[in-house]
Amino acid sequence: MKNRIIAVLFVIAIAAIALFVIHEQYFSVEKKETAVSKIVIPQVQKQVEDETQEELQIGTEEGVSSLVPLKSDETLFGTLSMDFDGDGYDDQVNAIKNSSSPAMQLLVGLYNPSTKAYERSAIIVTDIQQARTFSYTGMDITGDHRTALVYQGFLENGDSVMQVYHILRSSASSAPVLKRIASLRADGTIFIQQIERDDSYLSDQTTGASYVIWVYGSDYANKESSDQLQTRWEWNRNSQLYEIREQERITGNLIAARELAKIQDGTVATFANFLEGLWYKTENRGSQVHYIFFDWNEDRQIVFLDGGEEGVFDWHNSNVRRNGMYISTTNLEIENLQRRIDISLISKDQIRIHVQDDVRMYFSESSVWDGYYKKVNFASKLTKKEGGEDQSAKKFLEELEKASSWKTVDGTVFKFSDGNYNAIGDSINDNGMYSSIQMSGQAFIQFRSFTATPLLSGIYLLERSPVDGVEEEGAIILRPYVLTPSSCYPSRDKMLVLQNND
Repeated sequence: MKNRIIAVLFVIAIAAIALFVIHEQYFSVEKKETAVSKIVIPQVQKQVEDETQEELQIGTEEGVSSLVPLKSDETLFGTLSMDFDGDGYDDQVNAIKNSSSPAMQLLVGLYNPSTKAYERSAIIVTDIQQARTFSYTGMDITGDHRTALVYQGFLENGDSVMQVYHILRSSASSAPVLKRIASLRADGTIFIQQIERDDSYLSDQTTGASYVIWVYGSDYANKESSDQLQTRWEWNRNSQLYEIREQERITGNLIAARELAKIQDGTVATFANFLEGLWYKTENRGSQVHYIFFDWNEDRQIVFLDGGEEGVFDWHNSNVRRNGMYISTTNLEIENLQRRIDISLISKDQIRIHVQDDVRMYFSESSVWDGYYKKVNFASKLTKKEGGEDQSAKKFLEELEKASSWKTVDGTVFKFSDGNYNAIGDSINDNGMYSSIQMSGQAFIQFRSFTATPLLSGIYLLERSPVDGVEEEGAIILRPYVLTPSSCYPSRDKMLVLQNND
């Protein structure tokens, strides 16, 4: 009986194996892999930049798809739909890469109304490799109601490039012609200065003013010079090209070779560590002080501080040039807002900054941030002079109390008397106490308000005008500061300029 059971089980096992082999050989369907194009979303990297290109995370972005046929080895980075050939139908230009080249490419897909399909019409191969520094858009740059294709980015050596094309086609069946109307390259900033056009242009009745292209670059003719050349490119309607209209020299300061070597040795890390920290703009409009905080070592971010507002940008790519560095950033909250920062080294404690915003459809200057910046010194130590309170602080208080009243540009009136103050203005009624503080020979005043919504609170540095950003003669300036037992630095609150009301 036992031998019979074993024999039956053996037969069943053989039959099962035979059925499995037959199924796999004759009935199973082999899975085939299909090659498809990929959509790439560049992800923020916080690693130290080196000379090799950072790898990009590959993923799928909802809502982004190509209407133009893609090849299997092409990777899609972005799409742009506008009417480029003037036939009244939107075309599509895609930013792509393929397996045969690291360069960013623009695939021009023109819409054919006869076939109701997008055709692969042309490919523009750029010299830009890093997707994070690459942007492109369409705009009527020449003012004649033709949408030009504009792309911009940085090369591996740090140079900035911009190229502008008109896409010409006489009919839907004719082959398109890509005419390059501007080809610009410099080791500085390149931007398009857009201006408002009148109503007749907007209603398609007349042509509008063309946009000017500004190019900033080093003076390579003089290797010892730190000057920059500012070049103005204008549209020539006769030649149908952008041509140089004028060139101006921006004089730079010579920096001692030894000091320059410490700051700039050709590596991003050295210059970024020099920038690390808080910088304040030396010339400001009104009482608003602008600060820029460079955070290279921790979060790899750049923070723009303007009064109570702040904008945080992720620090992506950096390119060192002869006398400065270019930084490509992206807004932390608005991903399609790119900000490019051109930094020129003026001295070991001063830089010049030019900021350019790119919101995909608009190239512009952020002139409010442009200017000269000095670094905030965090190493100031608290000191106390012999004989008690510092005399300069005492003189400031005596001057404030001697006047019957002080006023600010908005009409707020301040009165100071025996350690008490009062501030009255439109919807303002503040009062409290004040006292003086000495720090490294500088005078500070500290306020404590008695109201729930104080105008004055905290600590302010006392200065007499004229100083950087304040021209009023005889005014007393209150710059908001933060003091710790070992350091001091400006805060983000508003600066006050007090004028004697007597």
